[in-house]
Amino acid sequence: MQQMQAGVEKPRPKVLFEVGELVRVKEGPFTDFNGSVEDVNYDKNKIRVAVTIFGRSTQSSWISGKSKRPEKRER
Repeated sequence: MQQMQAGVEKPRPKVLFEVGELVRVKEGPFTDFNGSVEDVNYDKNKIRVAVTIFGRSTQSSWISGKSKRPEKRER
């Protein structure tokens, strides 16, 4: 047990999200929905996102790798 505590650091997430940032869901039942990040937990590698479905905000948690920043469209 001490080896785990004193051992190797946890890997850093590839993408850092901020509360309030807009993201697009990549996998799961909300695939291709846009939402707003409400909470970030890097220790558990999860983010909580609020997506709007039928005009109502619905919260859901994902592993941070299953969400991405939406692509910016050029005008």
